[in-house]
Amino acid sequence: MNIPGLITAHNAQSKILARHLIIRGDDTHSVVMPADGKHILIGVSTALDSDPDETVDVIRSGFPLVTYGATVKAGDPLTADEHACAVPAVAGDWYLGFAEEDGEAGDTGSLWVAPGRLPAAATTPAPSA
Repeated sequence: MNIPGLITAHNAQSKILARHLIIRGDDTHSVVMPADGKHILIGVSTALDSDPDETVDVIRSGFPLVTYGATVKAGDPLTADEHACAVPAVAGDWYLGFAEEDGEAGDTGSLWVAPGRLPAAATTPAPSA
């Protein structure tokens, strides 16, 4: 499912790959790809790559498509791996939202944007049966 909601334009501070997680860059108008779940995730890049200093559109709400970086199950809270791909969040991670479908590393899957942070001593919530 690809139902993007609010899309905002930003300046790519570095290379931005299509359908990857995004965080703020050095200023409020720039964005970069994260290397882990330790930063507040602001959205998902659209279907186009962007080079540094180009405009990049970031999907901030809805159900965007994102590249998975590991095995993902529907309902998993998703954060960034070292390549800015979506992976299941662990305790203390910021997450952008929840997987809408199962997938493997390299797959493109739907993400329900509902950002938050797992408590430091939390366990990953189990998907509804």
